[in-house]
Amino acid sequence: MKRQQQRSLNDFFLQGKKKKKGNRSDEVQLDTNSEGESGKASTAELQGDQSRDRQLRDTEVRAERTESYQPHPKFIETQVLSNRTLSFQERWYKDFPWLHYDAVQKGVLCFYCMRVYQDKPTPFAVKSEPAFITSGFKNWKKAIEKFKAHESSHTHCHAVSVTAQENHPVNAQLSSALANTQSDNRHCLGKIMSSIKYLA
Repeated sequence: MKRQQQRSLNDFFLQGKKKKKGNRSDEVQLDTNSEGESGKASTAELQGDQSRDRQLRDTEVRAERTESYQPHPKFIETQVLSNRTLSFQERWYKDFPWLHYDAVQKGVLCFYCMRVYQDKPTPFAVKSEPAFITSGFKNWKKAIEKFKAHESSHTHCHAVSVTAQENHPVNAQLSSALANTQSDNRHCLGKIMSSIKYLA
Protein backbone atom coordinates (compact mmCIF):
# COMPACT_ATOMS: atom_id res chain seq x y z
CA MET A 1 0.00 0.00 0.00
CA LYS A 2 2.80 2.41 0.95
CA ARG A 3 4.68 1.60 -2.22
CA GLN A 4 1.60 2.29 -4.32
CA GLN A 5 1.13 5.62 -2.56
CA GLN A 6 4.77 6.55 -3.15
CA ARG A 7 4.52 5.53 -6.78
CA SER A 8 1.33 7.50 -7.25
CA LEU A 9 2.90 10.52 -5.55
CA ASN A 10 5.97 10.22 -7.74
CA ASP A 11 3.76 9.90 -10.83
CA PHE A 12 1.77 12.95 -9.73
CA PHE A 13 4.87 15.13 -9.46
CA LEU A 14 6.41 13.73 -12.63
CA GLN A 15 3.18 14.45 -14.51
CA GLY A 16 3.32 18.02 -13.22
CA LYS A 17 6.87 18.32 -14.57
CA LYS A 18 5.75 16.89 -17.93
CA LYS A 19 3.00 19.48 -18.21
CA LYS A 20 5.38 22.33 -17.37
CA LYS A 21 8.00 21.09 -19.79
CA GLY A 22 5.36 20.38 -22.43
CA ASN A 23 4.54 24.08 -22.55
CA ARG A 24 8.10 24.94 -23.57
CA SER A 25 9.22 25.02 -27.16
CA ASP A 26 11.92 22.45 -26.49
CA GLU A 27 9.92 19.46 -25.24
CA VAL A 28 11.67 16.94 -23.05
CA GLN A 29 10.26 13.47 -22.44
CA LEU A 30 10.67 12.03 -18.97
CA ASP A 31 11.34 8.34 -18.55
CA THR A 32 8.82 7.10 -15.96
CA ASN A 33 9.22 3.41 -15.48
CA SER A 34 6.73 2.42 -12.78
CA GLU A 35 8.25 -1.05 -12.29
CA GLY A 36 11.73 -2.50 -11.93
CA GLU A 37 15.02 -0.87 -10.98
CA SER A 38 13.97 2.76 -11.15
CA GLY A 39 11.10 2.12 -8.72
CA LYS A 40 13.52 0.59 -6.20
CA ALA A 41 16.06 3.33 -6.72
CA SER A 42 13.48 6.09 -6.30
CA THR A 43 12.24 4.48 -3.07
CA ALA A 44 15.79 4.31 -1.70
CA GLU A 45 16.41 7.89 -2.80
CA LEU A 46 13.19 9.00 -1.11
CA GLN A 47 14.16 7.30 2.15
CA GLY A 48 17.63 8.87 2.02
CA ASP A 49 16.13 12.28 1.31
CA GLN A 50 13.64 11.86 4.14
CA SER A 51 16.35 10.96 6.67
CA ARG A 52 18.51 13.89 5.49
CA ASP A 53 15.50 16.21 5.72
CA ARG A 54 14.73 14.91 9.22
CA GLN A 55 18.33 15.54 10.35
CA LEU A 56 18.30 19.04 8.89
CA ARG A 57 14.92 19.76 10.48
CA ASP A 58 16.20 18.53 13.86
CA THR A 59 19.27 20.75 13.53
CA GLU A 60 17.15 23.76 12.56
CA VAL A 61 14.71 23.10 15.40
CA ARG A 62 17.63 22.86 17.82
CA ALA A 63 18.99 26.22 16.67
CA GLU A 64 15.62 28.00 16.64
CA ARG A 65 14.28 26.73 19.96
CA THR A 66 13.35 29.41 22.49
CA GLU A 67 12.85 27.05 25.41
CA SER A 68 14.22 23.68 26.43
CA TYR A 69 12.55 20.46 25.31
CA GLN A 70 11.73 18.31 28.33
CA PRO A 71 9.78 15.17 27.39
CA HIS A 72 8.47 12.68 29.93
CA PRO A 73 11.34 10.54 31.27
CA LYS A 74 9.82 7.34 29.88
CA PHE A 75 10.78 8.60 26.40
CA ILE A 76 14.43 9.06 27.39
CA GLU A 77 16.71 6.05 26.97
CA THR A 78 17.78 4.18 30.09
CA GLN A 79 21.33 3.29 31.10
CA VAL A 80 21.85 -0.44 31.58
CA LEU A 81 24.53 -1.47 34.07
CA SER A 82 25.57 -5.02 34.94
CA ASN A 83 23.32 -5.26 38.01
CA ARG A 84 20.66 -2.56 37.47
CA THR A 85 19.01 -0.18 35.05
CA LEU A 86 19.15 3.58 35.61
CA SER A 87 16.75 6.07 34.09
CA PHE A 88 16.35 9.83 33.86
CA GLN A 89 14.40 11.29 36.80
CA GLU A 90 11.63 13.82 36.24
CA ARG A 91 12.62 15.88 39.30
CA TRP A 92 15.88 16.76 37.55
CA TYR A 93 13.88 19.05 35.25
CA LYS A 94 12.78 21.04 38.32
CA ASP A 95 16.21 21.08 39.94
CA PHE A 96 18.01 21.93 36.70
CA PRO A 97 15.57 23.79 34.40
CA TRP A 98 18.27 24.28 31.76
CA LEU A 99 18.22 20.54 30.88
CA HIS A 100 17.20 19.96 27.27
CA TYR A 101 16.62 16.53 25.71
CA ASP A 102 18.07 16.04 22.23
CA ALA A 103 16.46 13.15 20.35
CA VAL A 104 19.27 13.05 17.78
CA GLN A 105 22.01 12.56 20.40
CA LYS A 106 19.65 10.60 22.70
CA GLY A 107 20.92 12.50 25.72
CA VAL A 108 20.44 15.73 27.64
CA LEU A 109 22.21 18.97 26.83
CA CYS A 110 22.47 22.33 28.52
CA PHE A 111 19.93 24.46 26.66
CA TYR A 112 21.85 27.71 27.14
CA CYS A 113 25.31 26.33 26.33
CA MET A 114 23.95 24.51 23.28
CA ARG A 115 22.42 27.72 21.89
CA VAL A 116 25.47 29.87 22.55
CA TYR A 117 28.42 27.54 21.85
CA GLN A 118 27.22 24.88 19.42
CA ASP A 119 28.00 26.71 16.18
CA LYS A 120 30.25 29.49 17.51
CA PRO A 121 33.78 28.51 18.50
CA THR A 122 34.67 30.65 21.52
CA PRO A 123 37.30 30.27 24.27
CA PHE A 124 34.51 29.23 26.65
CA ALA A 125 33.27 26.55 24.25
CA VAL A 126 36.73 24.97 24.05
CA LYS A 127 36.95 24.70 27.85
CA SER A 128 33.46 23.31 28.33
CA GLU A 129 32.41 19.69 28.51
CA PRO A 130 31.08 18.55 25.10
CA ALA A 131 28.47 16.31 26.74
CA PHE A 132 26.37 19.38 27.55
CA ILE A 133 26.87 21.12 24.18
CA THR A 134 27.07 18.58 21.36
CA SER A 135 27.31 14.92 22.30
CA GLY A 136 24.58 14.69 24.95
CA PHE A 137 24.90 13.54 28.56
CA LYS A 138 23.71 9.95 29.21
CA ASN A 139 25.43 8.79 32.42
CA TRP A 140 22.49 8.78 34.86
CA LYS A 141 24.62 7.30 37.66
CA LYS A 142 26.61 10.53 38.04
CA ALA A 143 23.88 12.87 36.79
CA ILE A 144 23.31 15.10 39.83
CA GLU A 145 27.03 15.48 40.47
CA LYS A 146 27.75 16.42 36.84
CA PHE A 147 24.68 18.69 36.57
CA LYS A 148 25.77 20.67 39.66
CA ALA A 149 29.34 20.92 38.37
CA HIS A 150 28.13 22.17 35.00
CA GLU A 151 25.68 24.64 36.55
CA SER A 152 28.47 26.26 38.59
CA SER A 153 30.94 26.38 35.67
CA HIS A 154 32.02 29.66 34.07
CA THR A 155 30.90 28.48 30.63
CA HIS A 156 27.35 27.88 31.82
CA CYS A 157 27.15 31.23 33.64
CA HIS A 158 28.46 33.01 30.53
CA ALA A 159 25.96 31.23 28.27
CA VAL A 160 23.06 32.15 30.59
CA SER A 161 24.08 35.83 30.60
CA VAL A 162 24.50 35.90 26.79
CA THR A 163 21.06 34.32 26.34
CA ALA A 164 19.52 36.82 28.76
CA GLN A 165 21.02 39.70 26.77
CA GLU A 166 19.75 38.23 23.49
CA ASN A 167 16.23 37.98 24.87
CA HIS A 168 16.08 41.71 25.64
CA PRO A 169 15.79 43.79 22.46
CA VAL A 170 18.19 46.69 22.02
CA ASN A 171 15.43 49.31 22.24
CA ALA A 172 14.33 47.88 25.61
CA GLN A 173 17.91 48.00 26.88
CA LEU A 174 18.26 51.58 25.62
CA SER A 175 14.95 52.66 27.13
CA SER A 176 15.89 51.19 30.52
CA ALA A 177 19.25 53.00 30.34
CA LEU A 178 17.41 56.20 29.41
CA ALA A 179 15.02 55.74 32.35
CA ASN A 180 17.99 55.28 34.72
CA THR A 181 19.67 58.41 33.34
CA GLN A 182 16.47 60.43 33.72
CA SER A 183 16.08 59.22 37.29
CA ASP A 184 19.65 60.25 38.12
CA ASN A 185 19.13 63.64 36.45
CA ARG A 186 15.88 64.16 38.36
CA HIS A 187 17.66 63.42 41.62
CA CYS A 188 20.48 65.87 40.77
CA LEU A 189 17.97 68.56 39.75
CA GLY A 190 16.21 68.15 43.10
CA LYS A 191 19.53 68.70 44.91
CA ILE A 192 20.27 71.79 42.81
CA MET A 193 16.80 73.24 43.49
CA SER A 194 17.12 72.67 47.25
CA SER A 195 20.55 74.38 47.20
CA ILE A 196 19.11 77.39 45.33
CA LYS A 197 16.22 77.67 47.83
CA TYR A 198 18.70 77.51 50.72
CA LEU A 199 20.90 80.24 49.24
CA ALA A 200 17.97 82.55 48.37
